[in-house]
Amino acid sequence: MHSEDPQDEDAFTEQITDLRCPSCGGKLHAIVARKNIPYEGDINILTYLCKNCLYRETQVWSDGESDPEEVKFVIEDPDDLNAVVYRSPTCSIHIPEIDVDVYPASASTGEITTVEGILLEIRDLAESFQQDSEDPDRARNTIRTLTEVISGRGDPLTLILKDTTGRSEIHSEKTEVVRADHDKE
Repeated sequence: MHSEDPQDEDAFTEQITDLRCPSCGGKLHAIVARKNIPYEGDINILTYLCKNCLYRETQVWSDGESDPEEVKFVIEDPDDLNAVVYRSPTCSIHIPEIDVDVYPASASTGEITTVEGILLEIRDLAESFQQDSEDPDRARNTIRTLTEVISGRGDPLTLILKDTTGRSEIHSEKTEVVRADHDKE
């Protein structure tokens, strides 16, 4: 569907560009769309498409900005693992008790997961880096601690989402949000 009506939720425009496909050298088509999605608000999607070889490159960016904030959540019992998390593309994760920091990659996209999903992802990363680690004992302790918390037997951990756009959320009554101006919600 091709529509240029700005009121149309599925509106997009397509143009042939002078840019060349890095795979086959054909002309790239630029497809631009604007969408409103939960948590992010209005986003823009730019896709370069080669209709010869089907090469595709997509860029996504948000129109709006909010105040930076930290979202804090203490994992104290197994039910806390089920809390739904939205992590924006600019969000980093910090767990102070085990001195873990996870930063967004340059091609990072937002994700909707659970607290358990984040802990599993961090544990998987620690396992993959364990052999190359300068401190394999620290990596083993991180893996052990995360495994205990995921299985409901560990000590409490604090999950902190640091988001420059203020869009990341943990859906729970236990969540504490601290804005950049340090006002608590």
